[in-house]
Order: sequence, then C-alpha cells, then structure tokens
Amino acid sequence: SNPEEDPVILWISGGPGCSGLSTLLLEVGTIIIDYANSKGGRTALKLNEYGWTKAANIIFIDQPAGAGYSYTKTLESSLTNDTTAARQTYDFLRKWFINHPKYLENPLYIFGESYGGILVPLVVNEICNGAEARDKPVLNMKGYGLGNPITDTFADVNEKYHMLTEWDSCQINYIRQSHFFCSHIISDEQTFCRSDLFKDCETIKELGNQKETLQLAKVNCHGNYVTIDPDNDLCLDALKKINQCLDRIAKAQISEPWCPESLATKKQDVWSSYMSSFEENSINTLQSVVAHRKKEWCREDNVRLLHTWANDKFVQKALNVREGPIIPWTRCNISLSRNIPGPNGIIPYIKDVASTVSYHQKFTHKRLRVLIFSGDHDMLAPHISTKMDRVPQSTD
Repeated sequence: SNPEEDPVILWISGGPGCSGLSTLLLEVGTIIIDYANSKGGRTALKLNEYGWTKAANIIFIDQPAGAGYSYTKTLESSLTNDTTAARQTYDFLRKWFINHPKYLENPLYIFGESYGGILVPLVVNEICNGAEARDKPVLNMKGYGLGNPITDTFADVNEKYHMLTEWDSCQINYIRQSHFFCSHIISDEQTFCRSDLFKDCETIKELGNQKETLQLAKVNCHGNYVTIDPDNDLCLDALKKINQCLDRIAKAQISEPWCPESLATKKQDVWSSYMSSFEENSINTLQSVVAHRKKEWCREDNVRLLHTWANDKFVQKALNVREGPIIPWTRCNISLSRNIPGPNGIIPYIKDVASTVSYHQKFTHKRLRVLIFSGDHDMLAPHISTKMDRVPQSTD
C-alpha cells in the first residue's frame, strides 16, 4: 500500500440508501466483522486479508442523505432522486478533494454494487460534464467499476425468469433420479440452478412438475415477465407458482441458507420501528429476530453484528458522529430504497432513472477504463442481464 500514489476509489453502496459502512465492514474494507469471535453481545473485528484498501484509498460514502449516519436538517433537503443524488455526490467529491488536495493527481475511480449500477454511471456522467465545464478542482478520473449492478430495471427483472426457464441445460433428470435435493449448484455460462430450490415448495411437490411450470411460463409469457397482459391468465398463474417457490431462497446469493425467521424477512418491520418510534430497544428487537432462528449461519448474522457495532455510543464518539437525537444506524434505509412514504405521506426518494445503458454507450467514447463483474448466484441483479446481447440497446 502506498497511499500517496495509490488510486482513489469512491465507493457507492446499493439500496439506494445503504451505508458505506456495509461495504467497509462486510466486504472490501481494511477490517471486517469477525463472526466467529463475536460473543456476549459484542462485535469483534478482524483484518481483512482480501481488503481492497491494500491497493487503493477508498472513500466509503453514506449517500443519499439519510443513509447510514448522514442526515439533513430540513424536510426539503431530505427529498431526492437518482439524478439529484448523483449531483450531490459529485459536489461532495469536489469538496473532498479541495480539503485533501494531495490526492488530486492520483487516479480516481468510481465503484459501486447493486443499485450502484444506476448511481455510479450518473456520478461518472456528472464528472465528465464537470470536466467539459472546467469545474475546479479538476478530477483525475480514469474509470469506473460495477459489481452485480442493476443496469436496466426491466431487463434485470425479466432475466431472472429467463434464468429459470432455461433450466433445460441443467442436469435436472439426474437430480430427480437421485432424490438428492440439497447438495450442489449446477452452473454454466448461460444458466444456474439450485438443486434444492423447490424442495419445500408446497405448491409444486416435485421438481419435474416445476419444470413443467417453467415451460408454461416460457411459452405463455412470450419472453416478457414484467409488463404482462392482465388477461393472460396462463402466464400470470405460472409466475404466481414460480414466485411462491422463489420466496424460499436467498435471492442475493442462492447457494446460501434461506433463513425464514431472520432479518431477511423481518427487517421491514424492524426498520419501520426505527423510522416511526425511535425506541431505544430497537436494536434488542433486531437481535431477538435472529436469536429465535435455528442455529445456522446466515449472512444476516453479520448484518446484526454490524448494527450492534455501528450503534455503540463509544464507536459513534470515536467516529465523530454527531451527538443528539438521531435515528439508530441501519445498514439500509428502506424509506429510501423501497419508495416508502414517511409520516407525512411524502416519498423521500424517487427512482427517476430506469436504465443506464445509454450512459455506458456514451462512456465508450471517453477513454475510460471499465470493469463490470457479476456472480452467477445473484438472482436480484442477474449476471446475464449485463451481457452485451441481452441489454435493451446495443453498443457501437
């Protein structure tokens, strides 16, 4: 690590409304949650041997306002959208470099994941426009990167079902004959399938029957699983059965345990209590949600530990978090990510950009280095939706 010469990365987490601490302590930061050694309600940390900070200076930002520890002082300033959030992030970045001028010559990259697939291109576009307008300071942007990005909201939803309806290439017959539903993932370039995906589905008892339903969806939905004719009962019925089964897997990482009594299914109620009552026992509620689950590791266990750590008064003091009445820290503010109205009935965040494909097209002429990577076990942001032959528009 050589901070004086290493590139600077601005990292935008997903959501929208997810805190930069999530990326710092759960993914690529210098230190990460140590689940094995976290005991007695205390969160342990450990050095991350795979931390990106070994090769780069990373700014983990809480954005938009309301994410993580960030806040606004007026109702008006708390209302935002994709376009405004990107512009504010660009303004923040300029101010950061004004306060840290020694990094101005370092290569700058904008990285993000998940919903960052929408926000990162918008921020990159703001920087490009700022360069043309000769904004000061001049930012030495060299490129951007995206992991499992949301790119086109229509394609991302549609390709999830394309994944399922292309299961013919999977060894489903072998799985049926062996009656071994829980042991492995079968994956190739075009499709992935989880062998125990429908093991407990009450609607369809056998995988063979589910295969038939997938075929019905493929034939009757005509490749469009988003804007469906309300009179197309055959398509709607097939998708209803499929979705009932999909509710029983961890969609963000289908090879991980599905934890029905975990934070994954209860967090909306917990988050709502955060937003409405600010009760002091909200963290205890969060912990009890996971405590009542059977003893099996789930990704949400690390999230619970992160909540405990981030809401510790001593931690907040060390991080110079403002004192006074504040909303308890949450990994993701669902009032921002899910278009949930606040107490006044106003939706604080509007998703006003449905696709960033045109931005990527534009950037091909900007001499930018670009890295887009996706895992094939993510059903929320399917990897095939970013393939060149699957996006709604083609690039030159």
